[in-house]
Amino acid sequence: MKLNGVHLLEKNVKEFGNLKDEEKSEIIDFCMLWSFVEGEYLNEHATVNTIGTFVKNLE
Repeated sequence: MKLNGVHLLEKNVKEFGNLKDEEKSEIIDFCMLWSFVEGEYLNEHATVNTIGTFVKNLE
């Protein structure tokens, strides 16, 4: 059985189903990118403090 996140969201979150395909794609892309950033740069522990420190270190 293949897990389809878009189908799951469309079925369970009415508002998600009402979005345009491009908007759905952008949400999925953000989720994938956020998972990478959190794991790669925030030790899988995103908090206000760890995000703030990460951003300050970018400057």
